[in-house]
Amino acid sequence: MLYNSENAPNHTVAETSVSRRYLLGFRCSWIVICGVLGLRPPRRPLFIGAFLVMALPLLGLALLPNVVIVAAILAISGFAVGPINPMDQTYLQERLPEELLGRVFGFVQAIAWAAIPLGLLVAGPLIEYVGLRATILVETGTLLSVALGLFLMPSLHELD
Repeated sequence: MLYNSENAPNHTVAETSVSRRYLLGFRCSWIVICGVLGLRPPRRPLFIGAFLVMALPLLGLALLPNVVIVAAILAISGFAVGPINPMDQTYLQERLPEELLGRVFGFVQAIAWAAIPLGLLVAGPLIEYVGLRATILVETGTLLSVALGLFLMPSLHELD
């Protein structure tokens, strides 16, 4: 559900629709850059680097800046997250037998969609009890931990 000033009176348009458009627009920019220029960067560094570049700008959100800085931070994070899903999907298609593709893709999508309400269940009370700034720092720390874990995973050496 997209929020607007009528159904989310405590949120400004800048906090909702503008920030989401920046994030989506910069995610899609990878399609244009790689498609038009024909870029094929090495997958493992790109995959791990995407998580790092996605997480690090979020530290700036902990400062609770104005809307222009929020838009810039979301643009950087959105640009960084762009290659993650296509690389993930490509890797699964390359490695799985054809007869398992539907089941595995269905399972992966189910887990991804199930994580959304679980994240809200965790983030909502966390914001309430420790505040927005601390919650953003926890989120950033979690993303950086994931990036470090990806760097240490020997199975990701097969990406290239």
